[in-house]
Amino acid sequence: MQRYQNVAQDALGNVIQGMSVSVFLQGTQTLATIYSDNGITTKPNPTTTDSLGTFFFYAANAHYDLQFTKTGLPTTQILDVILFDPGATGGAFVVGQIPFGAAGNTLAQDAGLTWDNATKKLTASGSVVTPLLTGPAGANLILGGAGASTWVIDGAGGTQAFLPLTDNTRNVGRPDLRVANVFTPIIDSGTTGSLSAKVNNGETVATFNRNGVTVNQWDFFGASAGVAPFVRPSGSDTDINIQWRTKGAGTHTFTTDGANTNVAQFGVLHLASANRNITVTGSNGGNPVLNTTAGGLDLSSATVRFPNIGTTANAANATLNAVGSNDLLRSTSSMRYKTDIADLLDSDLLALDQVRLVRYRSASQYDDPIKIHYGMLAEDVHAANPILTTTTKLPILDGVDLDVPDWVQYERFIPLLIEQGRRDRKRIAALEAKLQ
Repeated sequence: MQRYQNVAQDALGNVIQGMSVSVFLQGTQTLATIYSDNGITTKPNPTTTDSLGTFFFYAANAHYDLQFTKTGLPTTQILDVILFDPGATGGAFVVGQIPFGAAGNTLAQDAGLTWDNATKKLTASGSVVTPLLTGPAGANLILGGAGASTWVIDGAGGTQAFLPLTDNTRNVGRPDLRVANVFTPIIDSGTTGSLSAKVNNGETVATFNRNGVTVNQWDFFGASAGVAPFVRPSGSDTDINIQWRTKGAGTHTFTTDGANTNVAQFGVLHLASANRNITVTGSNGGNPVLNTTAGGLDLSSATVRFPNIGTTANAANATLNAVGSNDLLRSTSSMRYKTDIADLLDSDLLALDQVRLVRYRSASQYDDPIKIHYGMLAEDVHAANPILTTTTKLPILDGVDLDVPDWVQYERFIPLLIEQGRRDRKRIAALEAKLQ
């Protein structure tokens, strides 16, 4: 016999006295035989809670359902209460239980079933074992069988079967769930359905899915001290790509210091229907390459810095094309890139006398606000000769942009100054000749 004791309480934790407690055989409305002591004195069933809300009873090893009733309160149940007294021996066989005897004894109910009390092992020969095996929390249950033995455990959730299979795995719980032996662990859903890992009684934390006839898969590796753990693909293909996917418009974020603040270091954002992307290629001796699958590469940050860039005595040969989206372009001078080549006109030189030369302080957040600069105003230069400036689009109305001067092409003044210098030298030479 095993003693059971509990306290009846309401939703606020107050004890309930005088509550009727009925003890049924599990899954039935049959009142069980209960005792006030270890199997000698029977006790009324239903029993009643005392002034402290407590109740107790003794009963044989089995599964029971408890039902609590009292006028004015809702009926409450505790289902599948398992009572097991490990010291109980002998007695009549009860359906769903095995009353274990002394070490080495053979039970009359199945001549092929033997319990070894010294090793706590149940062994069988011949027929399949069908009784229910139960034990208290923390107890170990060891099933032993040689060769192609089949063990079946009946539980509240249905038949739990361990079947030896040709690939050295065992069915667990259902024929479609398999686990391998200790030395080659394998978990197989047994079907084309997914396999889920869950915690906290049903919260899914990982799902493994089949994708066609799977021949490529993931490998996960731990690491010793000082070595980083890693994951990699493996399978029958020689070269296997890896895909990292998000759901919907989710982003990829790579973080460091994951145990504490999860500091984000790199992110990949979502763009619907993207058909161009960045590629990165390493190098063996040369420089690694940052590229795209098509088109160019936009750097949309407000500031782009090259902190460790080298120096050179060569003239500048790069420019930001403000007509586009500040495209970084190589500046060229070869006739291979020119058409409609002609000498300068007199009108081209007029801007030299018309533009205003100014001194100013910069309003840019990246400049020293005290420092004096010299230069020209794009608006003045554009009015004198638009060829010497670059414009940008300034939105003035919804959907309407206006081209406004933004940048003086200072290098375009050089040919004009050279030409003006040549003409001035000719005039000076002619005047000197007259004076002589």
